[in-house]
Amino acid sequence: MTSDLMHDPELGFDDDVTGDAPVALEDVVDRALLDDLCRSVNELFDIGVRIFSSKGVLLANNAHDLPVCRFINETPGSRVACGKTVTAARNIEPGDSGEVTHNCFSGLAYRIVNLDHEGRTVGRIVLGPYAPDTLKEAPPSLQATDNRLNVIQANDLLQHVPRFGPVQIIRVGQHMKETLELIIFSIHKTWVTSKMHLLSVRENYRELQDKTVRLVQ
Repeated sequence: MTSDLMHDPELGFDDDVTGDAPVALEDVVDRALLDDLCRSVNELFDIGVRIFSSKGVLLANNAHDLPVCRFINETPGSRVACGKTVTAARNIEPGDSGEVTHNCFSGLAYRIVNLDHEGRTVGRIVLGPYAPDTLKEAPPSLQATDNRLNVIQANDLLQHVPRFGPVQIIRVGQHMKETLELIIFSIHKTWVTSKMHLLSVRENYRELQDKTVRLVQ
């Protein structure tokens, strides 16, 4: 009977109860907790952090517009290019390695890291934008977005963006990944235990109803 109940839509149970399906982060995580974590990482490393579920739902966001980004967005052509870059960073697939760097036309970059649970990707972390430590000035692709953009002023603002070397940004990403995956594991374990307890209570109630019906008959 337990097996039947676990697939009974009237009771709200399905394969997710036993962990047979990927975790839906938006259903099990405490978003306030994620916000606090993102805030602490931002304060510690001075980098913006966004967390998305595997379905693209934004669960936490502590990434604020940088002065250079606000300046770039004042020019129409550059604003369109910026929107496309942000969308691409949010949706890009990191591939087998589970992490990838996505470069912006401005010379800045994003670091995207998958969140995994029991061998399945359940979400992703997007770090940035940040300035690679090798960035000296904006590449030609910045001016190419709109000839009206003042590249000299943009270059001046780029100098104030926090810089990260390749090893450093990988470490920040791994720190976030390990912390979040531990949180996901703990929360999901508690969630499954709670669901199974409710399942047991409802099954016992149904059995009691069946016995009552038989006695009445």
